[in-house]
Amino acid sequence: MARSVISKLDCAVIGGGPGGLVSALYLARFRRKVVLINDGKPRAAWIPKSHNILGQERGISGDLLLKRLRRQITALHVPVIKGQARIDPVTTGFSVSVNRIPSFIARTVILATGIEDNQPAIENLVELREKGLLRYCSICDAYEFRDQEVAVIAADDTGIQKALFIRHWTERTRLIIPEDFLISTERSNQLKKARIRITRCNHFRLQASKAPHGLWIHPEHGPSRFCRVAYVELGSRVRDSAFAHLKGLHRSTEGYLVTSIEQRLSIPGLFAVGDCVNLLGQISVAAGQAAVAATEIHNDLLDWG
Repeated sequence: MARSVISKLDCAVIGGGPGGLVSALYLARFRRKVVLINDGKPRAAWIPKSHNILGQERGISGDLLLKRLRRQITALHVPVIKGQARIDPVTTGFSVSVNRIPSFIARTVILATGIEDNQPAIENLVELREKGLLRYCSICDAYEFRDQEVAVIAADDTGIQKALFIRHWTERTRLIIPEDFLISTERSNQLKKARIRITRCNHFRLQASKAPHGLWIHPEHGPSRFCRVAYVELGSRVRDSAFAHLKGLHRSTEGYLVTSIEQRLSIPGLFAVGDCVNLLGQISVAAGQAAVAATEIHNDLLDWG
């Protein structure tokens, strides 16, 4: 689609994950002029199968869910543009550039850019992720691995907290943490009480296993360990290339966007939904926030006449 077809929009949605797609869906059904800009890297696509999405009793993969949402907005004639976006405030709203080319003027913008996970330094990362052996959301799928061997790859206290969180599903939890990381006395006592086993290593290899089905962890020193899956808990950062330059945009100390209960940001006309807003990275949360933001925008535009 030629970008010149659309010059003025009611809203530009930046991000092609569940939050962005649901935002575009609601706005299109409100008969608003909306475009979705997507760089092609939605984190939800990594989900092999999720069983905690409403109405999906047999589970659904993240990739299939995204395909269905894209079909919904395509049927409503929402333009989807692939590329890197940047927004800049102007008197009539926001100037939206795609791949550094000024493309649209939008009265409002919804940021649904998500986060980027820090990854372990292993060569077969993509392979293991595609096989569902590396996981990123224990709330989404730890129930499926209850009472099985589960490893948590961590590098700091936040990762230790995640291991304690996952321990609720299985007594067979193992923490993989760097040799030189100092665990506090309080955390050490918690780990002992939870009977979480600890493997200290700075370097390791991960190998897929067919029989038994799972993952072998080969530390640089010491014995190899088997687990059914490993959760990557190495931290993350908000994907902010579209808005990092904006002045007056309120963010938390961790970099998350600070919104009102209506998903408004500190810059008028700017909204945010999904993982870039809070730590509870859930599809249902992103969808709910998207519904709120889109409805607020529609009502605002009605008020503006």
